[in-house]
Amino acid sequence: MSNSEVARVHESFVSAHGAVRRAQWIEARLALLSEQREGLARRQEALSLRHAVEKDDVDDLESSLLQSVARWFSSSKADVLDREKKEALSFKLQLDAVDSELAALDGQLEALRIELKGLSKAASSLASISASLAALVRDLDPELAAQLDEFG
Repeated sequence: MSNSEVARVHESFVSAHGAVRRAQWIEARLALLSEQREGLARRQEALSLRHAVEKDDVDDLESSLLQSVARWFSSSKADVLDREKKEALSFKLQLDAVDSELAALDGQLEALRIELKGLSKAASSLASISASLAALVRDLDPELAAQLDEFG
């Protein structure tokens, strides 16, 4: 066994260690993004309800206005209708923005899950490479192996 073989196994060890650290980072990031997604989903639900209420108000006012136009034009009802339309539009725009944020966040979450799945064997690979590296070092330097054994 040569030093070049030790160097090659050490390089594999460093790579596997990096993969394990990346997997840990991804797990933490997934937890954080999942919390953010829950908050956005709650906001989306609230905005959806508010938009539905405002849309119903607009529909009611438009129906009421159509009935009253035959009799006379009510500027106060028209003003209320305009205000309700603006409020409905405002909630619709906010809802669209949250929908876009959720879609982007879902994309990030899916990409991270796929990457994490690809790293699923990183820890076992690291353990295997560590054992190989230790065996190589023991074969090359029995004195160092004895010292390693002392450290346990």
